[in-house]
Formats: sequence, structure tokens, C-alpha cells
Amino acid sequence: MRRGGPDFSLFRAMPDELVLEVFRAIDDQRAAAALCLAMPRHGVAATRQGACGGPLFGIAMRLASSSSGDWELILRRYAAGRSATAAGAATLAAWAVDGGQRAQLDLCVRDQTRRWHLVLPGRAAHRAIVRVAHPHGITMHYTGITGEERLVRLDQADGISSYWEGERGAERRGRVGHPGGAGVFSE
Repeated sequence: MRRGGPDFSLFRAMPDELVLEVFRAIDDQRAAAALCLAMPRHGVAATRQGACGGPLFGIAMRLASSSSGDWELILRRYAAGRSATAAGAATLAAWAVDGGQRAQLDLCVRDQTRRWHLVLPGRAAHRAIVRVAHPHGITMHYTGITGEERLVRLDQADGISSYWEGERGAERRGRVGHPGGAGVFSE
């Protein structure tokens, strides 16, 4: 073992196929992210071949590559993704606790409408709405603290997204993005 960390020379000497099998066997996203950073060539290959990946892996990579994370931003970005799940939110809550944070996401489902709330216990009654997904295919994304949330994006089932500007209660559509990449700006 060398100073400052483990010796990866034996691991690096393994055939690439065997290293990829090791990546596939790792079920902890944080451990996979740390290994990707320790062995970039193998990490890139493992990610490309699907041995590791997904939204939680991306967050794990960000946390492993920096000394601290902005948990509010991390949780908001995760909740904004279509692949966000209650299990993923629970995993992130556990990671936050491991990192000395108490931030978490809360998913409430009522009448098939899914509401994601950002909960920051350090602030009095902070439970801000982050995303609301309706069963008919419209998803609304919000930013702001509790009681001051404002709409910033509205995604429709057909792939059209509209982006909103302005203060709460006075939001106006700023631009519309179409699935093909074309954008239309509003006045």
C-alpha cells in the first residue's frame, strides 16, 4: 500500500473484462463512483457498457469528486428528472445523513398526482414544492422557498416544454421548447 490511499496496481493489471465484471458486481453507487474516479479508463468503459450509470450514479460521481455538495441543488435536480423514484430519494437522504446533512425529498401521491417536496429541517417549516406530475402527462417544476415557490418549467406529454419567468403569481411564459430542439420566444 502506498501513502495516501490504496494501491490499485494489481487491480489495474487485471484484464479489462474482469474489471468490468467487478464494476457490475458493485451495488453501492458511491463505491462505483469512487472506483471510476480512481481508475478513469476503466470507469469510462464501465459507464459506456452500462455496468454503472443512472441518475443516482451521476450524483454519486459529483459527490465523490468534490469535498461537499450543495444538497438543495442536488435534490432539486434529482426530483426534476423523470426517472426520480421514492427509493432513489431515500438513498439520497441516507447519503445526506452520511455527509452530515439532513436535507431530503418527500414524495406525496394523491389521486395519481405525484408531488415532490424539498425538506430542509434546519429551516423552520421548510417544505418547498419542487415538482408536480399530473396523471394526464403535465409536469410542473418549481423553484423557491416554502410559500414563495414559482413555476419555472411546464412539460407536456407530447414533449413540448414551456419556460416561465417572473415572481410568484405573476409568472409569464418566456419561451417554448419543442422536442426537435426548436424554440419559440414569447414577448
